[in-house]
Amino acid sequence: MRGRWRGRYGRRWRLASTGCGWGAWARFFRTGGWARTGCGGGGPPRSLFVEAVRPAFEAMVADGTIGAWGGSGVGVPSALLETLAEDPAPAAVQCVANLLDSPGGMRAYEEEPRPRDLIAAATARGTGVMGIRAVQAGALTDAIDRDLPGEHPEVVDFERAAPFRALAREAGESPASLAHRYSLSMEGVATVILGVKNRAELAECLEAEAKGPLDAELMARIDASVAGGQG
Repeated sequence: MRGRWRGRYGRRWRLASTGCGWGAWARFFRTGGWARTGCGGGGPPRSLFVEAVRPAFEAMVADGTIGAWGGSGVGVPSALLETLAEDPAPAAVQCVANLLDSPGGMRAYEEEPRPRDLIAAATARGTGVMGIRAVQAGALTDAIDRDLPGEHPEVVDFERAAPFRALAREAGESPASLAHRYSLSMEGVATVILGVKNRAELAECLEAEAKGPLDAELMARIDASVAGGQG
């Protein structure tokens, strides 16, 4: 789905399955570093990606089989940063891009999440950043649409985001709309992948994009509204 492009890489919405199908995008980038397949927990060591997977991708680029390769940057931050610093860099990477800097229930490692460091590192390498988790699996909306235990990361984030929801009401905008606009306004984010489940949510996202980026003052107010819950 085409949208409006802005900036160096531009910004556009991209529809994506809520499942694991990423088509030609190789998902070798998660819990074990940048090397894992499927949708489950851990994965092979990063060395497998460095020694076998990346060279295979580069060979496919060279022979014209694929135009470029990229992956999901939602795994161990230190391993992801190490890999982004190496040559050749991926053409694109999915990074958590939300106002809480939270991967929520996707986190499967002990290190602190570092989504903005990953975005900055990717941008420095000329790697396009595809933002994900703009509404943090419902935590940045009016209500979570499924039953979850009180200790679930999404529930914890929903409670932490209460001041943000109040700010959204003050601004005359739904939390989901404002959260998507925040993600699109983040430095280094080229595009945002949607996780919408119906046409109404899609329409709301398209309306949010059409409103344009947030100004620096509102971005700062949003950051301040959730700053006390970090840690």
